Amino acid sequence: MPLYELTESLIELFSLGKVTGELGYLQSFQDLVLEFTNRERNDIGVFLEWWDEIKGKKSIQVSGEVDAVQILTVHKSKGLQFKYVIIPFCAWELDHGSGRNPNLWVSADEIPFDKAGYLPVKYSSTLDETLFADYYREERSRSYLDNLNLLYVALTRAEHGLIVMVPGGGKKNIGRLLIDGLQQSIELQSGWDKLTQTWQSGKWIAAIEKKPRLTSTPIDLTRYASTSWRDQLVIRQTSKGYFQRTESETFQKVRYGIYIHSILSKLKYKEEWQQILERLVDEGLISREEKPRVFELLEELLANPLISSWFSEPWNVRTEVPLILPGGGDNRIDRLLTQGKKAVIIDFKTGEPAKADQHQVLEYINILHQMQFTEVEGYLLYTKTGDVVSVPPGKTSRSKKKDDKQLGLGF
Repeated sequence: MPLYELTESLIELFSLGKVTGELGYLQSFQDLVLEFTNRERNDIGVFLEWWDEIKGKKSIQVSGEVDAVQILTVHKSKGLQFKYVIIPFCAWELDHGSGRNPNLWVSADEIPFDKAGYLPVKYSSTLDETLFADYYREERSRSYLDNLNLLYVALTRAEHGLIVMVPGGGKKNIGRLLIDGLQQSIELQSGWDKLTQTWQSGKWIAAIEKKPRLTSTPIDLTRYASTSWRDQLVIRQTSKGYFQRTESETFQKVRYGIYIHSILSKLKYKEEWQQILERLVDEGLISREEKPRVFELLEELLANPLISSWFSEPWNVRTEVPLILPGGGDNRIDRLLTQGKKAVIIDFKTGEPAKADQHQVLEYINILHQMQFTEVEGYLLYTKTGDVVSVPPGKTSRSKKKDDKQLGLGF
């Protein structure tokens, strides 16, 4: 199955659409699957590798108008403002945490390192007792400053209310530093409660909106609909006469005319027509049931000497020839035969005969005359009926009849 269809089947198979608390995640996941298949490949192995790599970086996108909590890191909150902010884990380390110590590139003027140039050493408090103590202290100061700046960012995002939680307040970390500052400050220590180990200032009041907030009521999904598209899609062959039990004779002629047009537009020489018919059947464009009738019609059509001559070896054949028209438009000649300064234009039509068809071929003839072709003939072949019309009008023939008076092509 295609990836997206596979997810639909799994949702339906395991009734995942009924787990109401997870529907938002389910929808976001399917959006990612669809995005992946449009951008990359429809390959389950490649998708699983991609998912293992990025699954921890993706999140549900929620509109800012929805009345909900937004969770993000302190770094991502830079430059943003919120009515109320909760900092649940204000306890990050001031120094580099364990397992995250960087390498320092250091040098010394004393023996034995005076000629060694710069050396990589692991950042550690033990460096404070070595020749590289200055490097260690500088890096520690930078780490302290970075984490203090992070605290400043965290404490300055709120507009109306701020709640800060410091778990494990006895440890040496940013939270301990904050508590010590509150207890030791003359201005702030009055708000400190030793019994509850909390500090409070101000009163909680409802925020007054300066601008009227857009009223958007979120829709709660109680069930995530998931069905197979194969059960929903209906292919209609035609709108006209859809409810008729039997296909009309007119429509049959049109349909077979389209088949004939498709084969002739691909055919260079008449010896190839059976292979082309077989290929279109294999590709599903013509059904096995329709093949005998198409075979019969083509055989009858190519029995016409004039039509048969269009698919003869002496001609240089070009099919679907693009033309840029004098007015700036473009069109295509279905079949163009050339031999020296001679040219024959054949245009296949599936509809009813119309004067506009002849005007179109006349335009092609004029263009070829301008291209220095001295002898140019034009024909219209109506594939629905087998009628052949020469352009300019004057002589016509039907594919069902052999007419010895038809124009020869002079070879």
